[in-house]
Amino acid sequence: MKHKFIRITKSLLHLLVALIVVAGCSGGGAEGVGVREVGAAEAVSVLSSRIVIDVRSPAEVAEGAVVGATPLDFNAGEFQEKIGDYDRNAAYLLYCRSGSRSGQAAAIMKDLGFTDVIDAGAFTDLVAAGASTTP
Repeated sequence: MKHKFIRITKSLLHLLVALIVVAGCSGGGAEGVGVREVGAAEAVSVLSSRIVIDVRSPAEVAEGAVVGATPLDFNAGEFQEKIGDYDRNAAYLLYCRSGSRSGQAAAIMKDLGFTDVIDAGAFTDLVAAGASTTP
C-alpha cells in the first residue's frame, strides 16, 4: 500500500511540474501569442520590436507611412504573393487605412501558421497614438 501511495504521489508531482512549466512558457501576456488585434497605443509601443507591414496601396503609402514599414499592397495581391516567404516565427505588425485589409491580411497569416501577428488597424490611429511616420 505504501508503494502505491508513493507512485500516486510521484505521478501527481510530475503532473504539477508539467502544469507549472506549461503555465510559465505561456508568458501570461499577449506577446507572442498568435494573431490578435490591439489598440493603437499598444501597437505604437511595440513598433520597434516587430516587422511592420503596410498593406495599403502605393498611392496611400505615398501620403505617409510608419517609419520602417514594408509596403505590401493587399488589393493588388502583392501581400498574398510574398507573405508565404516570410519567417512564420518572427513578430509582425500590420496596418492599413481603416483596419479591414490588415484584418484580412492577419487572417491569411494565421492560416499560414504565423505565430505572432498584431493587427494594428488604421494608419491614422497609429499616427494619433504617436507613431513616427514618413512625409
